[in-house]
Parts: sequence; C-alpha cells; structure tokens
Amino acid sequence: MKHRLFHFLKLFILYFIVFLILKVFFLLYYWELSLEAGIIDSLKIFWHGLRLDISATAYIMLIPAVLLGISSFLKYDLYKALIK
Repeated sequence: MKHRLFHFLKLFILYFIVFLILKVFFLLYYWELSLEAGIIDSLKIFWHGLRLDISATAYIMLIPAVLLGISSFLKYDLYKALIK
C-alpha cells in the first residue's frame, strides 16, 4: 500500500509540473504580450495560478484515487492492472 501511495503522489507531482510547463510555454508563445505585462505580472501568473493548477491536478487524480481506494479492499490488484 505504501508503494501505491508513493506512486500516486509521484503522478500528482508529475501532472502539477506539466501544468507549470504548459504555463511557461503559453508565456513564451505570447512573448510580446508577456514583455508588455512585465516580469512582476508574469510571476503573478504563476503565483495566482497555483490554486487552479492544484485543483485541476486533483480532478485529474480523482479516478486513480478511487481506484486506489477500491483496490485496497480487494485481493485483485485492480490499480496495478489498470496502470499497465
């Protein structure tokens, strides 16, 4: 069970990092507007977007969390079978 929770946490962090990288790509794509807004405003985008990124990651991780909870009561390793 400890291994499954660690794997779940790694997936959560991975999705969160993906959202941060996508935000960087967005700012690079709109480079001229980002320069116009300034560095402080660009950094505020990351700070104020943290709640949104965490909540979106949590929604994505909802199904794996339910599967993890169900598989802890079953002898068959449903979580491991679906991840592969």
